[in-house]
Amino acid sequence: MDAPPSSTLDYAPASPGRRVIVRWVTWGILLLAAIGSGWVVIPRVVLQAERVRAQGELLENRATPGTEPVAYASFMGSRSAFLAASTTTPGLTTFTTWAGPRPRHLAAYAGGRTAGGEESLVIVYVQPVLYGPSRPSEVQIEAYVYAPGGWTDPPTLLSQSITTIPFDTMPEGQLAVLVYAGTPTANDPSAFDVPLGPGYEGGGMVDDHRPLTLRGRLLKNDSLRFEILEADDSPDSSAPKGRNRVK
Repeated sequence: MDAPPSSTLDYAPASPGRRVIVRWVTWGILLLAAIGSGWVVIPRVVLQAERVRAQGELLENRATPGTEPVAYASFMGSRSAFLAASTTTPGLTTFTTWAGPRPRHLAAYAGGRTAGGEESLVIVYVQPVLYGPSRPSEVQIEAYVYAPGGWTDPPTLLSQSITTIPFDTMPEGQLAVLVYAGTPTANDPSAFDVPLGPGYEGGGMVDDHRPLTLRGRLLKNDSLRFEILEADDSPDSSAPKGRNRVK
């Protein structure tokens, strides 16, 4: 007796043309996804690379001291007037836009310093205030200490402070104080010096005015200590003897 016929259905092989179409559609979808991701990822990579580059530039402190003022104040008979400097600190705008608290363009000091541990980025803004011969002048200091960021982590703000330090009353004829870009102190990885230039008398320099130095020092608790040094206080010394000191 013959076996019953099989109930299995035999399908015709898929058309080669259909397989090609499916393959191209799949590749097209993957290509569009890759292009879409690129529009998002590539700009972010470029931006982060610029941020890290700007941070490295600040850590290296490429300032040339004594070339151009970064802050300026003059005494107008009864009040102190401020003049904006025409220069900028390379990399500062990019870094402060990234790290906060707000974008800034010019600093009296920006550089890497260490108090014995990891290197920190120190950024200091200085503005002199003049009151005339009857009252000591002041420097107002706004300072920030950051742990540097990386490709995946932003910088960490370790400390911030606002400090005011008085210095000797202006000599007769001194009508202005200039702040120049600061540089790291030689032989001291924790300290940096910001030169304060002499005043003006008419269009000339005041000959009897001794230049001052604002010295900052990074402490182990990530805070900063500042003091004003006169010319005879040996600014290159690792143990300054300035009279006006603020922690």
